Amino acid sequence: MNEAEAAEPENPRVLWVLGPVQWYLAQQHGATPDKATDAAIEMYQRGLKAARAHKSAVRDPLVPSWGEPESLMSLAGSNFYRTAPDLAAAEQYARAALALVPYWHYVRDILIPMIETAKIKIEIIGLERAALERWGKGDPQGYLEIMAPDMTYFDPALEKRLDGLAAVKEYIVPFTGKIRIDSYEMINPQVQRYGDVAVLTFNLIDSVKRPDREEKVRWNSTEVYRQIDGNWKIVHSHWSYIKPQLKEVP
Repeated sequence: MNEAEAAEPENPRVLWVLGPVQWYLAQQHGATPDKATDAAIEMYQRGLKAARAHKSAVRDPLVPSWGEPESLMSLAGSNFYRTAPDLAAAEQYARAALALVPYWHYVRDILIPMIETAKIKIEIIGLERAALERWGKGDPQGYLEIMAPDMTYFDPALEKRLDGLAAVKEYIVPFTGKIRIDSYEMINPQVQRYGDVAVLTFNLIDSVKRPDREEKVRWNSTEVYRQIDGNWKIVHSHWSYIKPQLKEVP
């Protein structure tokens, strides 16, 4: 590699190969994973620039001209696998690579779906958090606005399942203005996506401050979302207490 770099330092193929080398060496010298990724990204960007310039200058079909889609793919992956992923950049680079090589299995069938799933995870958790924030202020409309008309609902205070948004609305609207949750902690939210259906599971700890103490209520939650007309809606909601105290049957 030293000889190749010395002979043609702006060769896009050489720069592409040097990307992971820079990532590894940076960590060996004490860089954080993100700093190491920055070093690799800088090399891939140099390779991308060189590949585009080289491609326009090549006239001989026997002279190698590849390197642009490979650099784009590596830029997509580097942005995706950061500690805090830059999903917008990752998707932009991945789709640019796919536009150049439409049959590229890894980019088309693996990388882009992973990026899309990550975006959906952020969106769904964001919807749930926004609804929880409003619920804690006594506003159930946050949940009602993201529920599907045919949703089903399990609640530990009810003896049976509620079927349909109208039934759920009848049950939770009377709580308007009567709930006050000072803070909440959503623990380990997990989103599993299956096409236009996504399952969100998490534990929740609600904290309410009393004059003489702080009360905590611990929940298990499962929310099943479905994409309807481009929007994610809850089609099933299941809430239960964590380790509830069960009464013994006489």
